[in-house]
Amino acid sequence: MDLENQKHPTSPSKPKKALIISVGFLSSLFLSIFVALIIEALESRKHSIRQASNQ
Repeated sequence: MDLENQKHPTSPSKPKKALIISVGFLSSLFLSIFVALIIEALESRKHSIRQASNQ
């Protein structure tokens, strides 16, 4: 590739704010749902163990 024939950028590059915000929002949404499901599973397991020990 010839370095002399390359095009120079006309404006500076900048981050894509909308993409970063949407990816962050979706990631946090999925993570919070996952954590809520894990907590619910642990609590129901603890509840069933207590119920079994009382019988």
